Amino acid sequence: MDTAPQLDRTGHTVNYAITVIPGQQYTVGAVHADGLTGQAQTDFDGNWKLKPGSVYNASYPRTFLRNNSALRSLQPYTAVYDTKADPATHTIDLNIHFLRNNNRG
Repeated sequence: MDTAPQLDRTGHTVNYAITVIPGQQYTVGAVHADGLTGQAQTDFDGNWKLKPGSVYNASYPRTFLRNNSALRSLQPYTAVYDTKADPATHTIDLNIHFLRNNNRG
């Protein structure tokens, strides 16, 4: 990032022109989901929109897992996920681990 200040002594202000040079976007490399039963896995696969090759959106996994009613209606699952970034290929692999919560009916 490069900034160039422009002073306005009369108005007692400073304006900055900012130039941002973004890096390469990361894309989804692979998505692995484990711990789901057959129908839950089918529903996950059909509703998950962040496919390999898509531009990675860091908020999508959390939002999907919190808001996806299709998975919640099938079984009481909890989920955790982790990501692994590869700076050489600019990809992110996503691993989602579903656990059946036996404390719910």
